[in-house]
Amino acid sequence: MCGIAGWLAKLDPKSAKQRLGAMLDPMSHRGPDGIGIYISEGGIRKPTVGLGHLRLAIIDLSTGDQPMKDATGRYTIVYNGELYNYKELRSELQSAGVKFRTASDTEVVLLSYIHWGEKCLPKLRGMFAFAVHDSTKDGLFLARDRYGKKPLFLYENQEGLFFASEIKALLAVPGFERQLDFNSVQDYLLMRYVPSPNTFFKGVTKLKPGHYATYSYGKLEQTSYYRLADAWMKPASPQPQDPEAVFASALEEAVRIRMVSDVPFGVFLSGGLDSSVVTALMGRHMSSAVKSFSIGFDDARYSEAPFAEIVSRHLKTDHQSIIVKPDDVLDALPHAIHLSDSPLAEPGSIMVYLMAKAAGQSVKMVLTGEGADEMLGGYPKHYFERFAKNYQMFVPEMIHNGVIGRAASKLPFGARRVKTLLDTIGLRGDQERLIRWFGALTFAQRDELLSHKQPTRPLDPTPFSAEADQSALRKALYFDQSLLLPDNLLERGDRMTMGASIEARMPFMDHQLAETVAGLSDNMRIRGKNQKYCLRKLAEGMLPKEIAWRQKLGFSTPMRSWLQDRLSGHMEDLLLSNQSITSTFLNRQSVETAVRDHTNGRQDNEKLLWMLINLEMFLRQSKLALS
Repeated sequence: MCGIAGWLAKLDPKSAKQRLGAMLDPMSHRGPDGIGIYISEGGIRKPTVGLGHLRLAIIDLSTGDQPMKDATGRYTIVYNGELYNYKELRSELQSAGVKFRTASDTEVVLLSYIHWGEKCLPKLRGMFAFAVHDSTKDGLFLARDRYGKKPLFLYENQEGLFFASEIKALLAVPGFERQLDFNSVQDYLLMRYVPSPNTFFKGVTKLKPGHYATYSYGKLEQTSYYRLADAWMKPASPQPQDPEAVFASALEEAVRIRMVSDVPFGVFLSGGLDSSVVTALMGRHMSSAVKSFSIGFDDARYSEAPFAEIVSRHLKTDHQSIIVKPDDVLDALPHAIHLSDSPLAEPGSIMVYLMAKAAGQSVKMVLTGEGADEMLGGYPKHYFERFAKNYQMFVPEMIHNGVIGRAASKLPFGARRVKTLLDTIGLRGDQERLIRWFGALTFAQRDELLSHKQPTRPLDPTPFSAEADQSALRKALYFDQSLLLPDNLLERGDRMTMGASIEARMPFMDHQLAETVAGLSDNMRIRGKNQKYCLRKLAEGMLPKEIAWRQKLGFSTPMRSWLQDRLSGHMEDLLLSNQSITSTFLNRQSVETAVRDHTNGRQDNEKLLWMLINLEMFLRQSKLALS
């Protein structure tokens, strides 16, 4: 695990090392265990290649240094990630006559690319972002894993192509102009994140998950190499005799292979179903107690710490619970936004960072339950999306927008989930409806909030392009896996854990596990009112019933109540003062109404207000010019 940065550009080789150092320095948290730099000779007509690597050593502590060359010196790689099947691929390559000089997974990735070219990518099982330079072609090959667990940002200018694990590295490129991409603000207000390939920084893009790119002689080409299973896979016919056992076996393997480490590791244990099952499966393969970490609050309505302690006692883990207060959030938030290079659209992000900081005192790697909801149908929207078309068939749009809309607006402060359901299920457009389940605003509400009018950017159709005959559940899951996961939850997980110099691994995001689940019938995910049914059945044999079958709380925080009292003054200073940057393009009256309605308990506007607080803080910190 690490941070990578580099370029293929027409640069002066004499100053190249200094430039690369300036790019790596802002990402030092990603690799406190070592730094490596490779600079090609370059010339008048030949571009200079710079490859930089920051190392967080997890596997092969003695021989895994990067940048790494092959034996001929023709190819050089910088690689960020973990390859869980590297031993199997190593054996396959050795059988084909390929010789190895190290025991690292980095060399397996490099020699796999040399041996198979881009066809190596479907063979890689894990999380990765890497770049390979071929000195005979003056070209770069870049790739990102299927789900986008590891980041890779790109920036082109007249000199060439630059890339990095974090945007802050690209800001060090001489001549970089800090301009806000206002279309990304529009997307953020709608979705609560910026969808790939875009970012808040004009000119900076993300290599999309499941894609590779080639760059040579000023030409960048990007190609998809993987399509997520829920977009096209149908349940197998006939179904396995014991589908619950098939799922259990696949998940246990996904956990087991992620426990390969040469350093101490643990687990983020929320007390919810997902992380509790991961913790139980880890315990089957450890001779010592699992180190577990959880977040709690002094407000019992939101704290899952008691449930985490129940699981810890049951599984006999070595447990640490971190209690978070409002001042902790205020103190950590500016640095967490800096780590993210974007607003933190969910309060849960700051909690992940605080938990990672605490875990980093004793471990360098953790397993998490991230991705279970998006793979197994764990959100309320996955249950209700299946009924959207029938609802729209029997409830005319006029009645939905009129009678039901008025009724929803009068619901009490604590009925946000019901209000979201009523607001969303009647939206006729699939794009808007799938976005709105998680988002804070409808398209119309977003446009009303903006005082600075500008044409919106067309949405990428890919996340909405599941096969027409796929079930409503699979279409919703494919959308989540294509957008919500990589551009929100996984960005959060990567930045917040790497910001504390620890690595996070996510067993539920194993692509072979996902394909196994996609081959099972939908009722293995949602059966009756039970969501993540296959996971709950597995949990029955390992966890207390109150954990296996309790209602999902999610990564909930007291932010809703904190914004009413303990953080209300801070919120008003940011959003309603004369120094507010967001007030230059938002309708001030709409923002004031949202603040007053929330603090007075008339409407629960936590989602919107937290988004705006973070957007304001991000704009002040990043100093992006408003275009």
